[in-house]
Amino acid sequence: MQQDIIAQTLHVIQEDRPKSTVVMLVGQLIDDMGEAQLAERLDAVIPQTWPWKVVAELYEILSWWTSDEGAALLRTTEEWLREGTNLRRIQIALFLSTYPFRDSDEMFAVLSGIAQRFPAAAKQRAKTPEEPATPRKSARTFSQATVNRHLATFCAGDPWYASV
Repeated sequence: MQQDIIAQTLHVIQEDRPKSTVVMLVGQLIDDMGEAQLAERLDAVIPQTWPWKVVAELYEILSWWTSDEGAALLRTTEEWLREGTNLRRIQIALFLSTYPFRDSDEMFAVLSGIAQRFPAAAKQRAKTPEEPATPRKSARTFSQATVNRHLATFCAGDPWYASV
């Protein structure tokens, strides 16, 4: 049953169907699977044949619909970035519209390491310029200048960022 709702949800996301359909399926997915370790459990059962962007979009939607507003999901994806060995997980984590890590120095260190191991991931950005990510309120407390400096270093060489 869970595999069916997961596959159906991913299909709806991939086909860019109406948001009301996605919301209904995501709600059913959360009800069926529960929220405990949801990111880990989804990662374990979603076949690698699904495009990472579709899976990342599911994680992004889940981050808005879980009772903790995605906090557990963000902690899991931050751990994936710290591990820095699985490109698919890294791509999913970088797609989310929140800054990873509470500490900007850790963010810089982890993302720099990823950029060295996976140069293509360093050029990835969450949304295209035509579809900017919606800013999310956060309890994170580092300055925008610090974030901009670290992200600029991480995204060096990306033509879109160079043009901004």
